[in-house]
Amino acid sequence: MGNLRRVLLIGAVGLWAGTAFPAPIFHDNFERSDPCAWSFVSGFTDLRTFYLDFDSDEYGDPASPTQAPGCVPPAGYVLNWDDCDDSDPLVNPGEPDLSCSDGDRNCDGLECLIEDICDNGADDDGDGLVDCDDPDCAAFPGCIGVAGMVINEINPNIGVSRDLIELLVTSAGSTNGVAIVQDGSALETLATMPDVTVAAGDFIVVHLNPAGAPGAAPGSETLSKTQYPSAVFSANYDNAWDFHGGTAGLTFSHRVLRVEAPGGSLVLDAVPFVLSNNPTPPAAFPGDLQTLQAAGRWLPANCGGSPCTYTSIPTAVQISVDYLGCGTTPTGNSVARRPGQTTMQNADWYAAAAQTMGLVNP
Repeated sequence: MGNLRRVLLIGAVGLWAGTAFPAPIFHDNFERSDPCAWSFVSGFTDLRTFYLDFDSDEYGDPASPTQAPGCVPPAGYVLNWDDCDDSDPLVNPGEPDLSCSDGDRNCDGLECLIEDICDNGADDDGDGLVDCDDPDCAAFPGCIGVAGMVINEINPNIGVSRDLIELLVTSAGSTNGVAIVQDGSALETLATMPDVTVAAGDFIVVHLNPAGAPGAAPGSETLSKTQYPSAVFSANYDNAWDFHGGTAGLTFSHRVLRVEAPGGSLVLDAVPFVLSNNPTPPAAFPGDLQTLQAAGRWLPANCGGSPCTYTSIPTAVQISVDYLGCGTTPTGNSVARRPGQTTMQNADWYAAAAQTMGLVNP
């Protein structure tokens, strides 16, 4: 029995025990029983499957198989079926996913190897673009630009300073930190807006001093225009974003009203409003108007070649938008912008008439 030699069977190949033979070599795609996976097998002529490598990146297309005898692939074919886009040599398991906007380059089913961090000043995903310059950061809150908007309608004399200011969004973006400022004898910030992404054509109604107002919602709408529907909160307008402002109302007199980007870095809109029958017009108003004209935010740029004052021709009052005729309730008369008119002069505005808050002005 000591001289009995044992037989080791490997596949269909018989070898005497003790005979030296090389270790088996496997390909990832093939089972251990595949004869072509063993380095010492030669002369194998059975049919086997190969895969078209159309883009010559050494990775085959699983949808394009062919059969041929032996272990050597026909020209243009390979043994593996790992390619997920055989029309692009830069898409295969050997390519890295460098950019989250560049699709799945390495066929792992994921479009990003590294997500870009949009506020750290670094090119995290290796695409050469940093923070907000990277398209992957387009939806990041800090990368959404300030929405463009104009003052569209004012109801300035509602009881208990519960005045209403309607804004019309002219370009999409964020309202985060946008402020409404009233310029008179002193600057007053009437409202600072929440972080909402709005679309061009949207309306925003800002409710001043809203606490305790009949039908008031518990806060600003930040999820949708009907977050606090008018059927439940009658002070709201379902076709508009309803935002809550501060406790101060509009001054029913001569004032410049501005809409400013966060920090006051940019004036989005500015309009001088007056109450033409005010017997004691405020002394500061002509200077505020002149500042607005000098900044190119209101026309005419002067009054007959001279600064606009209460005695110039025309007067500072005559070239401004007049509150005269506005009501004292949310449903009373308001002053509204003519649709599409943004020439920065009082001809852009109607005289006081029935309010249309949350709707297109007639």
